[in-house]
Amino acid sequence: MPLRIKLTKKNEKELIDLTSAVLHSGGIIIYPTDSSYGLGCIPKFKESVKKIKRIKKRTKKKSMLVLIDSINSMKKYAEINSTALKLSRKFHPGQLTIIADKKNSIPREVNEKEIAFRIPKNNFCLKLLKKIKEPLISTSLNLSGKKSAYNSIDLKKFEGKADLVIDAGNLRKAKPSTLFDSRSNKIIREGAIQGNKILNFLK
Repeated sequence: MPLRIKLTKKNEKELIDLTSAVLHSGGIIIYPTDSSYGLGCIPKFKESVKKIKRIKKRTKKKSMLVLIDSINSMKKYAEINSTALKLSRKFHPGQLTIIADKKNSIPREVNEKEIAFRIPKNNFCLKLLKKIKEPLISTSLNLSGKKSAYNSIDLKKFEGKADLVIDAGNLRKAKPSTLFDSRSNKIIREGAIQGNKILNFLK
């Protein structure tokens, strides 16, 4: 039966340990991120990745964002050019998602050729990433194209879909991350970070 646990300062370490165990067993979690609640799993568990896409009613070809804990981790999973490295050093941790060619360490179930990644600013996410020592799928908790989940009421709609629900209460509504393709130097989606700020930084 899926677990739903309220995140507090007192139980954070214990909950991170539990979440890590769930993820390493191939489980799917619902958890708080920088912008909204997210659905996640460790990418190497291909069936879990497929299940998340089914939960969201998302097309197989649409890629999903991956959270990592550091630039060194990023180099394990993506073909990093000088632009991606420069942007990560400037805007991470934070709300910039960088698109690059992926390495074979990320299965094609996540995406065929590319990877979209960022280092989150959310403390729970960062601590969890340090614990699991793996990248973490991070896709917004919603049906594809619908509004994201920000509160405990929204969580109830998806409670039976994940193995563990981490309830952090009502989250502050925030814009999604800005998507930047480091191969073409193009803004794919403007979000929390203004596109001009990124392009001016690269000049």
